[in-house]
Amino acid sequence: MSKELRIKKGDVELAIHFDTKDQLKERLEDYEEISKIVEERLGVSFESKKAIRKDLEGICDFENNHIVLIKSPSSKVKKVCLVLHAYGPSGATLEEITLSSGVTNPSRNVINNTANKKYFRRLVQGRYALSDKGISFVTDEILPELKGGNNGTN
Repeated sequence: MSKELRIKKGDVELAIHFDTKDQLKERLEDYEEISKIVEERLGVSFESKKAIRKDLEGICDFENNHIVLIKSPSSKVKKVCLVLHAYGPSGATLEEITLSSGVTNPSRNVINNTANKKYFRRLVQGRYALSDKGISFVTDEILPELKGGNNGTN
């Protein structure tokens, strides 16, 4: 008697029919190829879509599992702070910060700059997050500036 394994991920539910464990293993090996075909042909994703917090709607979004700035502050420090605020308490790697903010070498140019150090804290495994002062900087200055219509790119 045929068995069925259902995998729900993101927007898609995939049913795999099999009779033996070996047959299931064989069919699971094709999972990546199947997911690519479904994405290309149907435009639906097996990836879970991350949701942006309400305070950041219209300011940034997720694209390919990275933060994308829709409205961008004018300074490098504000861009890095906004990106880290969007990533939340788990923080982001320097590569993720660069990709999302457009700031090259954020460690040297922003995070370890003496005037800016108060906004950041280093986490484990090369990740960075906002300090309490950094969170206040974003919520009290950066977000109101961006929501007020002045996105710094005039």
